[in-house]
Amino acid sequence: MEYLEPYNIITLPSDCCKRYSGIAFDGCFFYVTLPQDCSIYKLDKDFKYIDCIKTGKPYSNICYDNTENCFWASSVNIRDRIYKLDCKLNEIDYLVICQIDSLCSAIKGLSYNCLSNTLFVAFDENILEISKDGCHVEVIKKSCVGAFTSVLSIPPYYVTVKQCGKTQEISLYSCDGCFIKSFCFPIAYIAEDILLYPCIDKDKSVIKLIILATKHFCYPKILLLTVNICDAELCCCNYDFCCQSCNEDTCKYINDLIESIALVETALSHILNAEGEKLQKAVEVSEDVCELMDINKVINKTITNITHLEQILYAKLDVVNEMHPSECGCEKKKNNKCKSPLS
Repeated sequence: MEYLEPYNIITLPSDCCKRYSGIAFDGCFFYVTLPQDCSIYKLDKDFKYIDCIKTGKPYSNICYDNTENCFWASSVNIRDRIYKLDCKLNEIDYLVICQIDSLCSAIKGLSYNCLSNTLFVAFDENILEISKDGCHVEVIKKSCVGAFTSVLSIPPYYVTVKQCGKTQEISLYSCDGCFIKSFCFPIAYIAEDILLYPCIDKDKSVIKLIILATKHFCYPKILLLTVNICDAELCCCNYDFCCQSCNEDTCKYINDLIESIALVETALSHILNAEGEKLQKAVEVSEDVCELMDINKVINKTITNITHLEQILYAKLDVVNEMHPSECGCEKKKNNKCKSPLS
């Protein structure tokens, strides 16, 4: 079995008495749950703190649904209910999972399957695929030894994290449940949740995984890892939501940038008009060639400065173009499909 070593480790803001439980990514921001405080921390792409959102329940596991632009979350010690949150993390609905009387553990992991539009839910001994109404439940993986601690759906694959005594395993399976490979994971870091980072332009046969972990039971860490899936690659739906507008905040930033460019251009047009009128008036009233040459030099210097400023504005406009969702290069692949247990 291969040993999976993080290539980067990031320390999160922490309180030694509290532990992060779940992590989600909406294409722009990361969201980590802190059930003890009934709150969710919002982080930027560099995992820097942005905001703390207070919630009405102690949400533990969380995942982003890029089809409905919403989140799904489980609550501490509630094993048969998954809550639907809007893009601002307000609870708007919930589903009740049917047919789980034999499952005694609370929910340990939650992930959205973008291909089948279903949810993957991890319990101690089972991984379930569940329809969004909660009525259609399919057991896709059972554990005879150890307990599942998380699950990640990345069509046409899914990933499980399992703890067996003093060892942790990260395993990759095809969508029909066929085992592909397993990795040992350092036991010093207890994996709380696992996530795909989709906003990359690299070869999709190498996937970037993010693990929310706790070191020595009290220090929260983000572990960045890469896994090679050989000649195969992920379905395009795993990457689609990075091509959409991030959220209202990002749209506001884009609008502010465009507005600032427009305001500066308006001011420059007034300056150019004034310089033109100045030169016209000088030609009308002055008969001294030397005076006209001096005025021309001043006007020429102003125009040169305006040209330099226009170059800066052009660079700013390039940044806006890169941020705009219509510039994204994601394209659907019609034949890139796999069969889902619920399809």
